[in-house]
Amino acid sequence: MSEQVEAQVSGVVAGRRIGVVDSLRGFALFGILVTNTVVATMLWSSPGGGSDVEPMFDGTADRFAYALMDGLFLGKFYLLFAFLFGYSFTLQIAAAQRAGAAPVPRLLRRCAAMFLIGLAHVLFLWLGDILTLYAGLCLILILLRGLRPRTAFITGLVLYFAFAALAFVPGNGGMSGLGEIFDLQRMHDGFTGNFGDTLAAQLSFGPKFMLFTWLGQGIPALGMFLIGLAAGKRRVLEDSEWISRWLPRALLLGFGVGLPVSAVTVTLSTMHGAPCPHCGSVCRNSPIRS
Repeated sequence: MSEQVEAQVSGVVAGRRIGVVDSLRGFALFGILVTNTVVATMLWSSPGGGSDVEPMFDGTADRFAYALMDGLFLGKFYLLFAFLFGYSFTLQIAAAQRAGAAPVPRLLRRCAAMFLIGLAHVLFLWLGDILTLYAGLCLILILLRGLRPRTAFITGLVLYFAFAALAFVPGNGGMSGLGEIFDLQRMHDGFTGNFGDTLAAQLSFGPKFMLFTWLGQGIPALGMFLIGLAAGKRRVLEDSEWISRWLPRALLLGFGVGLPVSAVTVTLSTMHGAPCPHCGSVCRNSPIRS
């Protein structure tokens, strides 16, 4: 079964870059960069412990900046990036076949390299690394590569919205909720100290945040991987007629539904202050706002 599926995706023209995929990936990385910049500022400037977290920057302008990030960036660009990962997975299989190589060993080597880079990343550079998560999920994607597009698409939707339902479970949100999980005062002291203090804080909080990222993004990311896998097998981003047909509908949905929802999010975030960068409510409405 998997051999038949792999043969279907091998029709990508040899050596040709797909401009739409590259453009969307760059757009997603830009959004992730903006999000991570604001998230880092929030994490490192919110001293206090437990539910008594007091952000250092909590004026009207600060709240409005947080609100724009929450309404326009938070929880959306990583979904697009995960979708493109699943789509590119099919392109990597096709590239391996064109080179006369077995796809699975090549994919496994990529997973190993991605995990090692991610491990160094989370230990020495950035708490919110996703490369280790993607490396682990890619192993699952290898096992599921034989799924038919329709099955992969439906499975991805079920995984995503089943996880999004957790957003309705009562609990503390915002930075106060995050302060009950991590010692934000110690994080603030470490990342605003000297090089040694920052390195010690990174080594201490990095593995914990890595697990936090796995738990908070693992299931929805896998769901988007599978949706991207389905799209890649159908080669929808290489079909100009399909794009021309569906783009107006996507714009109508985005501006007609997503924009009002984002406006409400901006208003509520301005009223209530900085959001939690990993809170479950992000997953509930991010597909609509995207």
